[in-house]
Amino acid sequence: MGRSLELPPPRAYPPHVAFVMLGWRNPTPPKTTMKIRRFLTVSCAASPNPPTRRSLGYLALAGLSAAVALGQTPPPPTSTGSADTAPVQLDTFIVSGISGGLANASNIKRKADVIVDAISAESIGSFPDNNVAESLQRIPGVQIERDRGEGTEVSVDGLDPKFNFETFNGRVLSSATGSRAFDFRLFDPTFIEAITVYKTPSADLLEGALSATIDLATLRPLDLGVRRVVVNLGANYEANSNRWSANPSLLYSDVLPGGKFGFSFGASYTQRSMQTYSFNGYGMDPYAHPTYLVPNANYYNDDVETRTRQNYVATLQFKPSSIFEATIDLLYARLLTNDVNYNDALRYDNSSFDGPVTSTGITVVNGQNYATTLSETNIDYRNNGRDDINDWRTYSLGASFKLKPSDRIEVTGGASYTNAQQLISSLGLETIGAASATYNAPLGQIPTTTFTAGFDPLNPNGFLATSYNGSYKEPITDKNYDGRLDAKLKLGWGALESLQFGVRGADRDNEQRSNQLTVPASTLAQLLGVPLISNTAAGPAISAAPFVGLVRPSSSSFFSGYVPTPWLAFQQANLFARVSQNALLKSTPLVDELANDFGVKEATLAEYFRLNLKASLFGLPLSGNLGLRAVTTNQTSSGYAPNLNNIVFSQAGASTSVPDVTPSLIKRSYTDWLPSLNTKLDVTNAFDLRFGAARVMSRPDLSLLSTGTSVNANVYSITSNNPNLKPYYANQFNLSAEYALGTGGLASVNGFYKQIQSFITTETTYQPLNVKIDTGGSETLNFAHSFPANGNGADLKGVELGYQQRFTFLPAPFNQFGMQANYTYVDAGSIKAVAGGPSLALTGVSRNSYNVAGYYECKWFNVRLAYDYRDGFLVDPSSYFGDGVYTESLGVLDGTFRFKVTQNVSVYFNANNITNAYLKQRTIYNVLRLVEDDGRRYTAGVRLEF
Repeated sequence: MGRSLELPPPRAYPPHVAFVMLGWRNPTPPKTTMKIRRFLTVSCAASPNPPTRRSLGYLALAGLSAAVALGQTPPPPTSTGSADTAPVQLDTFIVSGISGGLANASNIKRKADVIVDAISAESIGSFPDNNVAESLQRIPGVQIERDRGEGTEVSVDGLDPKFNFETFNGRVLSSATGSRAFDFRLFDPTFIEAITVYKTPSADLLEGALSATIDLATLRPLDLGVRRVVVNLGANYEANSNRWSANPSLLYSDVLPGGKFGFSFGASYTQRSMQTYSFNGYGMDPYAHPTYLVPNANYYNDDVETRTRQNYVATLQFKPSSIFEATIDLLYARLLTNDVNYNDALRYDNSSFDGPVTSTGITVVNGQNYATTLSETNIDYRNNGRDDINDWRTYSLGASFKLKPSDRIEVTGGASYTNAQQLISSLGLETIGAASATYNAPLGQIPTTTFTAGFDPLNPNGFLATSYNGSYKEPITDKNYDGRLDAKLKLGWGALESLQFGVRGADRDNEQRSNQLTVPASTLAQLLGVPLISNTAAGPAISAAPFVGLVRPSSSSFFSGYVPTPWLAFQQANLFARVSQNALLKSTPLVDELANDFGVKEATLAEYFRLNLKASLFGLPLSGNLGLRAVTTNQTSSGYAPNLNNIVFSQAGASTSVPDVTPSLIKRSYTDWLPSLNTKLDVTNAFDLRFGAARVMSRPDLSLLSTGTSVNANVYSITSNNPNLKPYYANQFNLSAEYALGTGGLASVNGFYKQIQSFITTETTYQPLNVKIDTGGSETLNFAHSFPANGNGADLKGVELGYQQRFTFLPAPFNQFGMQANYTYVDAGSIKAVAGGPSLALTGVSRNSYNVAGYYECKWFNVRLAYDYRDGFLVDPSSYFGDGVYTESLGVLDGTFRFKVTQNVSVYFNANNITNAYLKQRTIYNVLRLVEDDGRRYTAGVRLEF
């Protein structure tokens, strides 16, 4: 049952540090061992015989040693030669559920040689939440970003997700997005055993994190040591769509006779059938009218999305002796999203359509005249039904070994390959009408639209179809190969306990290519056998009447009162009943917009050494490590430089192309030296002080390092990349304190200070350019040309507070209650893009954030409510028209319930976003950019464990 562990005698651990146990017996042999099962269950019933102080000491030390199960090496036994302090043989006991997961996480934190926080599985195949990111928000200093209400990316200490470095079982996680931020929706938490967030680095840790390194660890069968089968039969329910979908998973782990070979396998399938209601504004256009700002476009959206995730994991472990161990693990993950977006869109600044405009209300904001009310005729009324498909797959294979020929020498190594691929499609029939409407948008409120001048939005004959267009299976790939070799040599030279050193080489290759389809109205007319209408404001078109249909948002959605419902929008089924999508794809060649293509290759070589220290300070145990990591990066950036004097705008598809481009290739190389120091002072058995100091770096997003340029004549913007960008650098300092509260309880405080020496900011210039219109003629537009540049730095400072405890000190039944809470304060100041330039807020930083969870747990059931809150933050300081994007503060309430029917069968129920909170964004003028209603989400199921 699990692994044997010989424990040193306790150092007078106080009773409140000890774990509750199911049974024990007094020590009798002078030297025995204690066996601990990996996951434990805390019973509601109190034991009839209270433990002795000595027994509590052993149990406390056993709890702290649970981190051994995550692959850490236990401390060597200490012998005093006294029978009174000899190790004790205890019966096997279990700590699982909410308390067990918190206890394991606490042990990981206290045993680590750097400042870390962790989330641990509550039992085999049972993670605290249905989403990895949503579990991570329970950690101090961590905030998450959401997509359709589901956690996606993670921010630590206020820094953007791209400043993290994510690993899977210690190896690099590729991300087929062009960003270095990882999307945690890809992983099913069923197979995650623990997540460790490294707040301070050591020299052996992979470089690349300005904020934190986040490692996801899966089950190791030999560490578990026994056969386990876990089956989850669950289902998801979406309140907005009123639909159920399946969520089954299987996890199997076994060890062959003799205990030398172990293997595990897991498979899961998760589906969400969701519906999202949203309002999108695209900013206030300063060019369309000379005296006041008008909305560029307002979109009311009804999104119907099916999101499917498949995960497969496998691990093989071979340990023929205590000298050698080898591990191979595999991962296949696929996330497929199919989103049909039905929008009701008014584009107020399309000059091809604009009729007489009157404004009856002007509000002055930041010196700008903003039209709070607007009446206009001949408005571009674009009601598409675009089908967005994103097929994301990740393959990962890793092999590692550990060789320990003696107690003084340990050699480890490994190699891995990861390939992330993403195919992106977004296709629809461009459906356009010419409307007359009144717009009313008091500051901070959702705009209200009223159609005027006898315009009937439900008349299908009022819509034309100009093209079938969009992207089709645009590929993004991100491949990574790496290998490493490490050694550890035990020294025993006074305070110098051991020396670690090693080398790692890696090659990363990120590429993106475009595939654009535009089937013009003339081709559509031939395929469908309908007449072509030549003279329209949008150019050649066909009647869209046969292809539109009613969209009926729920009467309970926030749309009520803001936009007339239902509305007409393009329905793909109506078009495909007359012509297949395959025929449409064959009718017109796909176009590779070379200006949008890029490739970035990174080859890195890193060497490090690390000295592990053990001494005393004022008679108190002091440990730590001091190290240096040197890494050389060779970068090759490729792409195409466009000729901006040859821009072509398609009125029918609202798309831009730059046909005249020149290939470009830029190479560069640089070396970084990254020292680090970590110390830990054991003030008492329950109280630790830690200090960390390091120089850290984070490389720019891969997409920013390309040589390409994208042009959007629809919103008058040009965005160029910069292959000569330097990395972000920072000197960071951490001072933390941890106090054990017993039964896995912990109180902690971590103060952090980062001297960030450089940020990459966006610089913008304005230039008039002549644009050719595909329907004839040309127009001179004033483009905002933006590009990334290395700007000045800023100081980031703050404090994280963490607390978790089960209230065992209260009388029954209140002793079964517990609490987990954290609070983070971040002072980010502001940054300047260039010396003497304007100060800009740091994007992604919430000044205040907190998470509070209360739970009740006994032998047969547990229940938990958790509330997560973060302040508003800046998303983009400029956006399309210089009015910026800010996300407003958001609080989300989640709940879980588990009931154990028998020893092997339990049922569970999860509820997400119980209060149905909306995601909101606004501009610097307090004009709404986004209101998103994702609805409540529920999960229910049965768990079988054998």
